[in-house]
Amino acid sequence: MTVANSSKFTSELAGLVSDLPPQFRWDPRRLPKAVAVRRDSVHTMTVAALVLGIVSIPMAACLGGLLFGIAAVVLSVPGARGPERWGMAVTARVLGVIGGLLSIGVIVLFIVSSLAR
Repeated sequence: MTVANSSKFTSELAGLVSDLPPQFRWDPRRLPKAVAVRRDSVHTMTVAALVLGIVSIPMAACLGGLLFGIAAVVLSVPGARGPERWGMAVTARVLGVIGGLLSIGVIVLFIVSSLAR
C-alpha cells in the first residue's frame, strides 16, 4: 500500500497490478466509462440551463422569472468549464440574469405602485 501511495508515475502503478488477471488489470491509457457519462450529463445540464434561461424572460411578468433565472445560472456552471458547451452555457447564464433582473424590476414596480396609492 505504501508503494502505491508514494508512486509518482502511472508506470509505477501499472507495474504493481501487472500480475492481476486481465479483467482486473488497470491500463492508464483507457478512460473509464464514467467520463463519457459525465459529458452527457454536462450536455443535459447545459441544455436545461438554456431552456430555463429562455423561459425566465417571459416568466418575469408573473414573478417566476427570478426562480427560473437562478436555476439557469446554477445549471450553466458545469457547461461553462469546458470548451464544447461554453457558448451555450454563457448564453443560458446571460438569459437567466436578464430574466431575473426583469422579475426584480416587476417586483419593484409592484411595490412602488402599491405605495403610490
